[in-house]
Amino acid sequence: MEIEGRKIRKGASISLKGQYLKAVLFIALLIATFSLHLFLAKTISSPLISFFVFVFIFYENLFYTLFWYYKKASLCQFNTPSPWKVLLLNISLQLLSLVWAFLFFSVPAAFWAVSIAAKKGIIYFSSEVLLFCLDAIVLILLAVTLVLYLFFMLRYFACPFILCENNEAKISEIIKTSVRIMKTESEKTAFFLLSLIGCIIPSLLILPAFYFIPKAIASVCLYARYIIEKNRIT
Repeated sequence: MEIEGRKIRKGASISLKGQYLKAVLFIALLIATFSLHLFLAKTISSPLISFFVFVFIFYENLFYTLFWYYKKASLCQFNTPSPWKVLLLNISLQLLSLVWAFLFFSVPAAFWAVSIAAKKGIIYFSSEVLLFCLDAIVLILLAVTLVLYLFFMLRYFACPFILCENNEAKISEIIKTSVRIMKTESEKTAFFLLSLIGCIIPSLLILPAFYFIPKAIASVCLYARYIIEKNRIT
């Protein structure tokens, strides 16, 4: 039986009652660590430090934020995973995203390289129209590839929530379980996430962000709980 997105959002709002201040503090911490990453990226020449902050601090905070929201949305008391387990899953997902990004964007990158070479005179085009068409093809390929890539990466959507429920599971098992679940849920999940745009747009402003983002994250966590239970193998 399918559940409506608005019921998910309503349930998420109910789950945050009495916990909204703490929910906002989690979001404030996330914004602070992301701002630190941007600051270091602009002021420090070493990309390794900025990468460290982004992957090992921001993403660790993101995972623990998701764990807290998931517990509240699920109305269950799961054990919090160890930092090392979270870090290992984080690194695994980052590596997977890089590998798939390389595979997905290799074709647009090749066209882009040809376009740059043509503009520098390395490759000769007899007509400016052809060069314009090439640039248009590059933009279209990038847009289409980005959409396909993001949809494909939904296969790992359930990973943090599976880890929250089962701290003892191996990272490979968590990833395989997420891929199995999302085989039939990716399309519905994409539409559900798109339905949260109404929460995301006001969040571009700082103060509304502290009102809308907690509801959006709680909705995502409650939806994750729903699809995991729906596809659970007993």
